[in-house]
Amino acid sequence: MYIAGDCLARGYLHRPEITAARFIQHGGTILYKTGDLARYLSDGNLEYLGRSDQQIKIRGFRVRGIPMMIYRPSNIMGDTTSGICSPDSFVIKMIQGFTQVGLAPDIDAALNLVPVDYVSRAILHLSRTQSPNGQAFNVVNPQTYSWNKLVDWMGACQGYSLKRVSHETWCAEVINVIGQDQD
Repeated sequence: MYIAGDCLARGYLHRPEITAARFIQHGGTILYKTGDLARYLSDGNLEYLGRSDQQIKIRGFRVRGIPMMIYRPSNIMGDTTSGICSPDSFVIKMIQGFTQVGLAPDIDAALNLVPVDYVSRAILHLSRTQSPNGQAFNVVNPQTYSWNKLVDWMGACQGYSLKRVSHETWCAEVINVIGQDQD
């Protein structure tokens, strides 16, 4: 991906070799090669695909050549001891949607829920591993959980009366409730 604009620097200070490699002229405009890989989607938006090198950013600082890769699972949930979890997680938002409308989508989907303390222990362990160059570590829960089991648990253990409906019906009802809340 290349970027350009009025606020773009003209190069790296006292680093002509890096400037020559990263800044190019194109039709009278200076472009900067970011190192990010992206592609245009049919709607005109860009889809970020990753990096062309091993650089990542941690808290805004560039880190190059980290000798391992960690796969972040899609649903990191609460702590196994306290049960405390982020109210902004996808699964929690879905549960709120279930209870608010009294309906749950009847979908056969598998959830891969990984407790946050498990993920942090795995990352700590991997950071202490000797020479993990080129290895990929999948931090996932080997036991998936289904949406339908989650709905059953909410009814049996939590006392919620949830009617299962098609996904389309559930979406329409959630949109209806959201619309009423905004009025």
